[in-house]
Amino acid sequence: MISSELRNRKARLISNIGYESACAYQNSCLEAAHVLDRQLSAFRLAYQEVDSDLFWFSIYVSRMVGEFIVSDARNFTAFAMLKACQAFQGLQLDESDEQPEEQPVHYLTPEAAAENIEIAEQWREETEYRYQGGLVIVFGGEATGWINQLRDPNHWEPGVIAVDEHGNQYQAIGGDSYNGATSWQPVWNIQPLKGAAA
Repeated sequence: MISSELRNRKARLISNIGYESACAYQNSCLEAAHVLDRQLSAFRLAYQEVDSDLFWFSIYVSRMVGEFIVSDARNFTAFAMLKACQAFQGLQLDESDEQPEEQPVHYLTPEAAAENIEIAEQWREETEYRYQGGLVIVFGGEATGWINQLRDPNHWEPGVIAVDEHGNQYQAIGGDSYNGATSWQPVWNIQPLKGAAA
């Protein structure tokens, strides 16, 4: 476990390397830029299994350097200011104190549940996930992904359905399309067989 102080120092180091790399590209010092890019890659690989925050931060810095290289910006400072301003584009002040209303859970009809099961089974047949369990994500009548267990609803848009290998289905609810859902709610459960044949 990395302490927050050490994480902040490493993040500053990664930022500085990214900045130096962008400046090297800006000044056409391509060898120096390449060496600095390799250092960023080394950080990314080093933190991949150790600290996910530093891992994703190093990816973000590498992406920013790459975007700078292909942009029309003449210097990195101007490019960074442009990126910072773009983050605020289209934002509007919400002067109401109202909290977003929780979306109701819509339990599935047997037809919709059967369609989701069919979509998930077809997707499992077409991919390498046939016998790996997990859940197939269905949205808008299409299989859009797979997760090994029901977790991280904030990674999914509210309304997506997760279908497990038995046909049980869960809907991502709450939240919004920008921040993702807040929880998973069961919307279709396969009843276990009862009796001697079961």
